[in-house]
Amino acid sequence: MMSIKNISSKIILYALIFLIILSPFLVYKYVDYFRANQELWVKLISFFILFLVLAKIIRGESIALSRDQLSLLLIIFFLYLSLSLLYSSSRLLSLKFLFLFFCYISLSLLAINLTVNNKNELIIKIFIISAFLISSYTILHYYGLIRYFAEFGPIFSPIGQKNWTSNFLALVLPSTFAFYLLEEAENKFKRYFYAITTIIIYTTILICQSRGIWISILLTLPLAFLLIKKAKLTPIFIKNRKNLRYLLLILIVITVIYSTENPLNKSPLTIPERAFSVFEREDASINMRLIMLGSSLKMIQARPLGGFGLGTFNLNYPPYQVLYLQEKPGMIKYLSDQNVLEAHNEYAQFAAEIGLAGLLLFLIIILFLYKQSRDYLRAKEIEPEKKMIKLGWFLGLNIFLIHCLFTFPFHVPFLGASFFLWLGLANSSPLDNKEDKKEVAPDLVIHLDLRKTVKTFSLAGLILILVVSAYLFVIEPYLATVYSFRGQVATLVDKDLDQAINYFEKAVSLDPNNGRIWLHLGATYFNANFPEEALVALEQAKKYYSDKNIYRNMALGYSQLGKKEEAITRLEKALYLYPHYIRAYHDLASLYVDEGEYQKAIEQWERAIKLGLDFEEKPIFLYYIGIAWQRMGESEQAYNYFLKALIEAPDGSPLKEEIEEEIQKIDVK
Repeated sequence: MMSIKNISSKIILYALIFLIILSPFLVYKYVDYFRANQELWVKLISFFILFLVLAKIIRGESIALSRDQLSLLLIIFFLYLSLSLLYSSSRLLSLKFLFLFFCYISLSLLAINLTVNNKNELIIKIFIISAFLISSYTILHYYGLIRYFAEFGPIFSPIGQKNWTSNFLALVLPSTFAFYLLEEAENKFKRYFYAITTIIIYTTILICQSRGIWISILLTLPLAFLLIKKAKLTPIFIKNRKNLRYLLLILIVITVIYSTENPLNKSPLTIPERAFSVFEREDASINMRLIMLGSSLKMIQARPLGGFGLGTFNLNYPPYQVLYLQEKPGMIKYLSDQNVLEAHNEYAQFAAEIGLAGLLLFLIIILFLYKQSRDYLRAKEIEPEKKMIKLGWFLGLNIFLIHCLFTFPFHVPFLGASFFLWLGLANSSPLDNKEDKKEVAPDLVIHLDLRKTVKTFSLAGLILILVVSAYLFVIEPYLATVYSFRGQVATLVDKDLDQAINYFEKAVSLDPNNGRIWLHLGATYFNANFPEEALVALEQAKKYYSDKNIYRNMALGYSQLGKKEEAITRLEKALYLYPHYIRAYHDLASLYVDEGEYQKAIEQWERAIKLGLDFEEKPIFLYYIGIAWQRMGESEQAYNYFLKALIEAPDGSPLKEEIEEEIQKIDVK
């Protein structure tokens, strides 16, 4: 008969299988924030597993926790994150992200302590199955055979956009290849499965065209060759040389397909074109990342030791971007219209949010990982097959960690959970043949001996606490993103502002610390002619979120109330923090026109034009400047700007006719 201990371990294992394989596919796309789906499952499953562990303790069963170094380092890291709440610039935001990292670290500790036979291999295989399904879905979506995420673009998966997808697949790819090499020829089904999975993962990574992943893989290859030699794994490759030739040939053919123009390659750029764009000095994506990195370094310089607080990067970022752009004004033209939520470099963001001390703690965990892996691969008493599995696992982590220089996987819940689960496997392949057992610290045993009545009430209380907590901290914030999306549909599609307000008000009542939703509510109040309510909502938004539209909408609200000075102040603040915000220049100029201050209005339109940005309103701004000069009685100046506007205006535009009419009115001597 299966023991209670084994039953608990099996249930926890099934929960992990659900998280790794099924949760990415249980996606409700009608949410305000796509990552909310992943966050829901990561937190709910973490709650469920925590309940199983605590219930086991209450029932009087013993819990043995490993006292290994990795567990200690992870606990210290979490305690440090918790202490950062004391000096965070927004404790509510930090608490939200601390909860997510609690789930991450709990999953890592679970991977260390889970008692299941062949745990390491089993969990890695679960990840491989998940990667197979996700990469298959991505390819089918790419060729239009699955349309569920069609509105998100041609390259999308249940995980999300292409960088997130390729990040996960690159984590798993080396292990998939390792199992392919180790699978016996007699078991053709498994061998073919690993071969096919390797091929489709590789194909998907090519389709995703993530330059950061390509760089990470290329930088990992020399390390792979070195470790293969040091671990004496060359015989495994020699044994499989015939099959490796076939696999290599297939991968070369796939590379050629997506490196040339042909019916199978649906991407606008071929792989060489995408790869060589890294060296283009004018590449907008790379330069925007340089802006974010430079601005993040300014943040680190401002608070080097403790940072601004976990999860507060977006809230504190804009002023430091201003400082960076003041030093490098030529970079303004590369600014993206998208709101900067993350640094696109996890190490820089860690340092900005939790300080250099927190980053150092994280790097110590990574150094431990590298040392443990090196010792394992060098150990003579370990079988080559086990080393090969360890090598695939380690190389996947190495790719992931390099890619953290270019993106933000810890802020994508499924990727963050995958990494920490993967990290927990560092201790799941111990040196079992090690002679000196005294070096291994004894397990920490937790045991409670409670009376039957106390057990019953304790279990009932535990269920109540966890259910209420899960609803308040997991379900309600998720429902808020659902209502927020419905509010946007009511605004943009149905044009029903009253209904939109109802949805947004419901959303903020469920998640009152969500600045994005407060911004939506404030903008909707303004559009519905409730400026006072709009200003209250936008002030709330500023507490948790940084966005140029907050200041613009506040300015419009004050303008609607007749408070021109306050409106001008908010627009000037918006332009200080977001100097590329074209609409704010026009709004500010319009306020000056209303006040009859045409010269100040002209200055704002010209400031926008002098940025050198390519924006569709440019001919309109030139036309408005001409009108302003005309009203000031400066016909020659007006004439010159009307001519510039006429040249810039696109063919067939009604604006051309208006400009020509104004030119005919001017009598230039």
